[in-house]
Order: sequence, then structure tokens, then C-alpha cells
Amino acid sequence: VLEGLQAYFSKYGDLKECLVMRDPNTKQSRGFGFVTFEDPASVDSVLKAGPHDLDHKKIDPKIAVPKRPQPKMVTRTKKIFVGGVSASTTEDDLTNYFKKFGTVTESKLMFDKVTNRHRGFGFVTFQNEDEADSACE
Repeated sequence: VLEGLQAYFSKYGDLKECLVMRDPNTKQSRGFGFVTFEDPASVDSVLKAGPHDLDHKKIDPKIAVPKRPQPKMVTRTKKIFVGGVSASTTEDDLTNYFKKFGTVTESKLMFDKVTNRHRGFGFVTFQNEDEADSACE
């Protein structure tokens, strides 16, 4: 199904992405998909051509319109979460380990107020976002 969709629409231009929607349970095709062209002008070529036949079925290509605008999730941060910290690890240990990625401005382990032991996670704050990014790569 996917190969047929790719082969058919690649006649109209280079494809950036080709996706067949499937039922999450049965994995069967739901009978529609999405094709993204490298050049937006290829969409006009598809819409002007037609009727379209794919796998002996008439298909009706349309321009896809997003249901809602996609949020811009490009938020960057200087602070990273560190989980799975052993009971013997100290805040100084965190600082000493993470300083290889950049200047650490703060290392904080989260403590249980009742037992006064850290809870196995904490946060490390770097001087800038690039350093935090490199620690997470």
C-alpha cells in the first residue's frame, strides 16, 4: 500500500514524506494517507491531473489542512533533570560530573523531608542552554 502510494505520487515530484494511516489495533490501512512533496508546486500538478486511480481504486487527492496550529515547542532551558541518582551521590558529585559539559551554576538533589535522604533525582543548571543541550545528547 505504502509503496504504491509512493510510486504513484512520485510521478508528480520528489516526495519528502509519504504516510499511510493504519488502525492502531489491527494495523490495517484506514484507506487514506498523506503525501508531502519537496516542491509545493507538485501539489498543484496532482490537483490539476486526474481522475486518479491507485491499486484499481479511484482516489480523491486533497490539500491537507491541519486541525489546529502546531505549538512551537522550541523552548530551551539551562536546567536539566537527572534521575536514577544513587543514594551515595552528593550535589558536589553532580557538579563534578556535569562540569565536563560546561559551567554548572547549581546542582540540586531533591530531599525527602521525613527521612532527610535524597529521593534519587535532582536538577543541574548550566550557565547557558547550549551546555545543557550538550549534557543531554
